[in-house]
Amino acid sequence: MITCYKHLSMRLCAIAIFQLLCATANAQTWQWGKIGGAAGDQSGYFGDERIMDIKTDAHGNVYALSHIHNNSPRVTGTSITGYGSTDILFLSYDCNGNFRWKKQIGSSQSDYAIGMGMDTLGHVYVSGLVIPKQSLSQPQVKFDADTIMEAANKRSWFLIQYDTLGNFKWLRTPQADTVAFSSSVSNYRIWNMEVTADGKIYLVWKSLAGKLSAPGNHVLPTSGHYLLAYDKNGNFQGVNPMQLDVYDASFMCRLKYNSHDGSLYYYGETYPYGASGYVKMNNTTLTKRYFMAKYTTNGSFTSVIESDGGGFGGMQFDTDGSMYLTGTGISGRQHLGQ
Repeated sequence: MITCYKHLSMRLCAIAIFQLLCATANAQTWQWGKIGGAAGDQSGYFGDERIMDIKTDAHGNVYALSHIHNNSPRVTGTSITGYGSTDILFLSYDCNGNFRWKKQIGSSQSDYAIGMGMDTLGHVYVSGLVIPKQSLSQPQVKFDADTIMEAANKRSWFLIQYDTLGNFKWLRTPQADTVAFSSSVSNYRIWNMEVTADGKIYLVWKSLAGKLSAPGNHVLPTSGHYLLAYDKNGNFQGVNPMQLDVYDASFMCRLKYNSHDGSLYYYGETYPYGASGYVKMNNTTLTKRYFMAKYTTNGSFTSVIESDGGGFGGMQFDTDGSMYLTGTGISGRQHLGQ
């Protein structure tokens, strides 16, 4: 049996996708590699060019989510035209390295990808930030050639679905039409996203109090963090408070669904910027830098484990519900009791 291994790397001003062919347990040879990016040393508002995530489907097709700067950008040897200083680039290759399709998302300014998800029904999802049009003289926000964001729309955060052939299916923006541009980026945020096998999408959503852009009269009573849910067709499924409060603190986390018990794990790293900064879960302030919290899919807090012994990397669950967690450790300190 031939097993295909994919290795992804990112360096300044270059997006690189490589595939390895593993013929034996120990020998690996390169099958193909793809490189893209802007010319020169480019570092946008949200940092260097890099691939945010990579996934494969059951047919071996590869999907990569990245940022790309607007200085003569090229992808797989082909020049593309940037919309702004930094765009979101979502592209696909087959298992043999043949280009399938790309989607370029952006405004006239710096835009940012948050995450990518995939279900088993033939859909891929992207969430991110675009800077909405502030005046009639500015170009409209473009979601490739599929759709645009109208001039009167000040929404910044989005969730979009494509099928695995690259066909646009739907676009959702949680913010209400009445959101002010001055706060549309700073006071709102999609922190993370997770997609289940059957196409249920969960977003960790930071918001001011007020109306939510969804069918029905959904008004968030207070500013804070909420769990939003959509189904595979983009239908809004509900919003619930998360008993999560972040103030003047770094908050870098991931969201993972456990299909065995239907729970969500929220894990990562946090630290206050100043003496008054904090992160609270269930009204209790976290005292250590690293944490792993468990929530129900309706946003209810269940438990949290804290650690100062090292950070977390990837998380996976097997069919029995056992968790496999990677990360880093600090010499001489316990990490989750180990």
